[in-house]
Amino acid sequence: MHTGRTLPKAAGGPVCLALAVALATAGCGGGAREGRKAPAFQLPDQKGATVKLADFRDRAVLLAFWTPWAGPCRMSLPQWGRLQRKYGKQGLAVVAITVFDDAHAAEKMLKENAASFPALTGDEAVIKAYLGRKEITLPVVFILDGRGRVVRRIAGFQRAEDLEPEVGRALATLQAKSGGSSATH
Repeated sequence: MHTGRTLPKAAGGPVCLALAVALATAGCGGGAREGRKAPAFQLPDQKGATVKLADFRDRAVLLAFWTPWAGPCRMSLPQWGRLQRKYGKQGLAVVAITVFDDAHAAEKMLKENAASFPALTGDEAVIKAYLGRKEITLPVVFILDGRGRVVRRIAGFQRAEDLEPEVGRALATLQAKSGGSSATH
């Protein structure tokens, strides 16, 4: 189904979401790979403050790349919020990175969904580092463990229940690092 929305030039040419190829397998087209250290980043949040991946050291992270005009992304926001509320005290941090869109549209969508997690504005370098150089399906979620490694890369809409096993694996690394007790923040 063609939405008529064409994304701006990124990573080698125009990227049209309607004709996108899912990068559901690790390493397909480059980008962050499962089992490897997640690429560092430093991006502005909705208020202009700088947020770094290192700010989430010793936390499991659900790092979500999304855009406010895509239906699967809009459906995903409440799912990510559910995970943040359920597992936040155990050490999960949900971080949303907006791609190919303006911060105002993203901020509006986040407020409509009462999102309680940081929302950052992505740049071309972070998009290339995580998503690679090929066309993508959004959203793309990366689950990072407490050591900053990519546990899983998942493209497309996922219910919170479907993401829980991977979140659990990432949280288990926090328990292993702390000798069995849960991390709290």
